[in-house]
Amino acid sequence: MRVASTILAGVCFAFPLACGTSPPSGSSSGPPVDPSKTLAELSSSEMAAFCDWTNQKEGGYGRTIMCDASGVPLETDPDQATCVHGWTQRVSMPNCSATVGQWTTCFEVFLANWCSVIPSMPSGECNVIQATCYGSGASPADGGGD
Repeated sequence: MRVASTILAGVCFAFPLACGTSPPSGSSSGPPVDPSKTLAELSSSEMAAFCDWTNQKEGGYGRTIMCDASGVPLETDPDQATCVHGWTQRVSMPNCSATVGQWTTCFEVFLANWCSVIPSMPSGECNVIQATCYGSGASPADGGGD
């Protein structure tokens, strides 16, 4: 999860694919893990499922989507191992206590607006997640993974 491996810029948000003008859309249901668990509490298999879900929402592993409106490309993690590694590092930050549900809510808002405007962090809870789990400058959209 790069957008989107960075929470919303991802994250972080790092995603290569075919070019398009909007990110793929997926089902509105969250990842197949307990939304009340903190990201740090996820087992290896849950983290893998979390990464698969996030990258699928972004169009699949190894993709880049060019966004005409924002000019900021959306990139996914190259593979599951890279995503899991990035998240393992991110959630080990001492103050990262975000739950899967909190992160998912912020990620979906960010992803829905990625190509329509210049990506910006939603206020409130999402800012806290950005600061505590990504440090400065990272975003959930870059995340898909890392």
